[in-house]
Amino acid sequence: MRLTRAARGESHELKRILAAVDGSPYADRAAEVAIELARKSQAELTFLNIVPAQITPTSEFKAELTAYSAAAVDQGKAIVESLAKRANGVKVKIA
Repeated sequence: MRLTRAARGESHELKRILAAVDGSPYADRAAEVAIELARKSQAELTFLNIVPAQITPTSEFKAELTAYSAAAVDQGKAIVESLAKRANGVKVKIA
């Protein structure tokens, strides 16, 4: 029978936490849990928002796709910056 670290009496220390966020209610809840874990364990918390790579557009749609990509990047930045503000007292990195 294999015992967990906790069952063997070993401590388990979190040093870094990575939370992927996309602005959805589920990601928001996961971010709240990550903030609390980071607060309790004094771990560094990194919020990550991934924006799809820009597709090389044809000349017909270039302006629209470029604008869409820029808006997606701006929205991602706004999401992680908002979460970082809510993580008061936690060391936060944004990726």
